[in-house]
Amino acid sequence: MKGKPVKLGMVVVGGQSTLVDSFMFTVTLIRKDGKSIDVEAFGIEKISSEIEKVNLDEIARIFHMRPSEISRPQKGEIDLLIGQQYAAFHPARVEESGHLLLMKN
Repeated sequence: MKGKPVKLGMVVVGGQSTLVDSFMFTVTLIRKDGKSIDVEAFGIEKISSEIEKVNLDEIARIFHMRPSEISRPQKGEIDLLIGQQYAAFHPARVEESGHLLLMKN
C-alpha cells in the first residue's frame, strides 16, 4: 500500500506522549451489504502481541450456542484497530457471562 508520510502523536501508558514516523493510508472496508467505506489508517510496526488460540467449544457452551455460530480469528496478530470516529463499525454487546462478552458487528 502507498501511504502519505506523517508524524503520529501517541499517548502511551502513564500519559506520556511520543511522536512516531508513520504513514497515513486509505483503507476500504466492505460491509456485509456490499457497500464500501474508506477509512483513514495510520501504520505502526505492531499494534499488540499475538492473539492466543481460544477454545470456541467452551465459549459456545457458556452462551448456549454451537461453535460454528461463532466467527472470530483463532489466533494471530491484529491487523487494524478502528477508532471511535467510525463507531458504527464497532461490535455491540449481545450477551454477557461475568466479564466475558458475546458481541456482534
